[in-house]
Amino acid sequence: MMKQWIIEFGVLFLAFFYIGCQNTLPLAPEPLASTIEFADSTDITKILGNGTYMNTVSGVGDGAISYSSEKPEIATVDASTGEVTLIGIGTTVITANKASTDSFEAVSANYTLTVKDKNLSTIVFADGTDITKMTGKSTYTNTVSGLGDGAWPDRSEFPL
Repeated sequence: MMKQWIIEFGVLFLAFFYIGCQNTLPLAPEPLASTIEFADSTDITKILGNGTYMNTVSGVGDGAISYSSEKPEIATVDASTGEVTLIGIGTTVITANKASTDSFEAVSANYTLTVKDKNLSTIVFADGTDITKMTGKSTYTNTVSGLGDGAWPDRSEFPL
């Protein structure tokens, strides 16, 4: 009788334990949080005509990374390498998406890219460009002003 009671109690205990626990253990671990960030995550300004550039990404996770541009008429992005080609003047958003995997969640990051036109330089001579002077009389100076950030060439570059 005692033996029977111990067996029944054991079976009942195992049944309660099994019913109470069967939904509490996860079948697979939950994916971990991924991270992704651009090397330069601030607003970036580039000059049209200066070719291509890369803004590399880093972070935690093993998902494949793909890139896109909000406005491809301003800048295009190689979807697999992230190389950016400047196309037109304006502002766009460049985005990197890291795909989810069994181990890591999906994540994305972006930055704002502004593409500007080259600033054209101007040169203005105070006395104009057509000047007549007699040689051998005295030194003459025609003051120059203008806009631009380039270096002034040496006088030797202007033969007399």
